[in-house]
Amino acid sequence: MTEKQIISLIESTLEEKINQNPELINYSFFELSVKYNLNEKDKNSFLKFLKIKLENNNYDVFTEGQIYEYKNEKKEVLNNEVLVATKSY
Repeated sequence: MTEKQIISLIESTLEEKINQNPELINYSFFELSVKYNLNEKDKNSFLKFLKIKLENNNYDVFTEGQIYEYKNEKKEVLNNEVLVATKSY
């Protein structure tokens, strides 16, 4: 997958996720591996570009095993989740 295709996939999937819940963005292992059919190299690129985009749009980004707070509740990024982002103000 080219860099342009990865960025296009990020744009379309992120827009959909923001429309569903602009406060909490979640990408699962299943989505990246099965739904989007990304190989390991493409997954790494996808996550790198996605993290940059989210941080530039005032999101705090968390990956597997990290603790984050959402609606005054502490949660952990689970092993089936690849990335979780919460809106920071």
